[in-house]
Amino acid sequence: MGASNVVAVMTSWGRLNPAPRMLLVHMAVTALDPPGRDDVPACLYWGSWEMQASAMGYPLNRTSARFLRKLRAKLVAAGAIELDSLGTKAHSTRWMVNAMPAAAPQSLPWLGGT
Repeated sequence: MGASNVVAVMTSWGRLNPAPRMLLVHMAVTALDPPGRDDVPACLYWGSWEMQASAMGYPLNRTSARFLRKLRAKLVAAGAIELDSLGTKAHSTRWMVNAMPAAAPQSLPWLGGT
């Protein structure tokens, strides 16, 4: 799964603060590498917030869920992820990881980047 996604994320999004970058790397390693497989496109992340919390070493509680929402919002604002589909009782919210953006941002001051 996502080894080439992780390399692309670290190359393109290395300026992110550690917490958002760690979440993005988790999402990238979980998503399929290009070209995807069967009907699952490349770079589609489908893990739950609980999976994200576990990967980041956070407890499974409301505080962690809120913190992860804020991290995802920062990643959306930076253009690192895009909402693919909202979650339902049948599946988690799905995100597209922009592992290799067309033009990587030069400066992300609101995320502590240079």
